[in-house]
Amino acid sequence: VSPVDLHYVAYFQDGNFVSSADCLGDPSIRHLFTQITPDARRRSYGGIGRRFKVLARQFGHLMRTGVNGRLVRAVLDVEQGAIYYYRISGEAYLVGVTISQPAVSMADDQMKKLAEEFSQHTDSR
Repeated sequence: VSPVDLHYVAYFQDGNFVSSADCLGDPSIRHLFTQITPDARRRSYGGIGRRFKVLARQFGHLMRTGVNGRLVRAVLDVEQGAIYYYRISGEAYLVGVTISQPAVSMADDQMKKLAEEFSQHTDSR
């Protein structure tokens, strides 16, 4: 994670929170917290992450009729940044967040790298 692009990332297994890292308390991004505190954002992102398992499965089933394959990545580009979902393997996935609109592409690149690293690590078990 970095105050420049990827501000929050969490690892989930079967819809359950395992661990996270963030820089939401970094003074250089304090100006991005005009309506919600960093702690409230952490709690909110954790809740979103837990629900992503069901949402990704539902969206994947919906898309399966027109697109052959499983949903492995989703990017929700929102007004102030983006939320990322990357399926790792089995029931494991990452959820990441940037709260900087100009950093959406860079944060997606960081999420891709993290997902590849997690996949290599979980596949080697």
